[in-house]
Amino acid sequence: SYKKAIAIRPNYAKAYLNLGGAYFKQGKYNLAIEPLKKLIAIEPDYAEAHYGLGIVYDEQGKYDLAIESFKKATTIKPDYAKAHYNLGVAYDKQGKSEEAIEAYQKAIRLNPNYAGAYLNLGVVYDEQGKSEEAIEAYQMAIRLNPNDAGVHYNLGIAYREQGKSEEAIAAYQTAIRLNPNLAE
Repeated sequence: SYKKAIAIRPNYAKAYLNLGGAYFKQGKYNLAIEPLKKLIAIEPDYAEAHYGLGIVYDEQGKYDLAIESFKKATTIKPDYAKAHYNLGVAYDKQGKSEEAIEAYQKAIRLNPNYAGAYLNLGVVYDEQGKSEEAIEAYQMAIRLNPNDAGVHYNLGIAYREQGKSEEAIAAYQTAIRLNPNLAE
């Protein structure tokens, strides 16, 4: 158990990270925070600990704290694509579209195969009424993950918003073929 490892070696960083992760997976978010904060006290530059704390705060709806944690993780480890992506998610949940776009684009620059970042970038563009940019982002997400029904569905919406009914129908049909539950 991680608690035993910590008792034997109180400065064993990985045990704190794993304990926080285990609590998180159990949905015990408040309990997940303590070992992550202890880890940060031991090793302030442990980017994954700041990232983990950001994930917990995001799940709790504490977006300011999540953003602070993701920013710290990306400051320590500037090439941490997942942290930039989740920074975008937290910004998006706060309605900070421009910041979200910037974070998603950074994640994509760091990992050009990050399908989820393209998807979320497309959603933000769609919310801004930028359907052309949304379509480009969705098409990239589909190239990277062609079996994601949700992306095809979102692509259909963006095409519909542009008045491109043939393309919209094709995208919706693909989405339904991949996930028949979308037809309901």
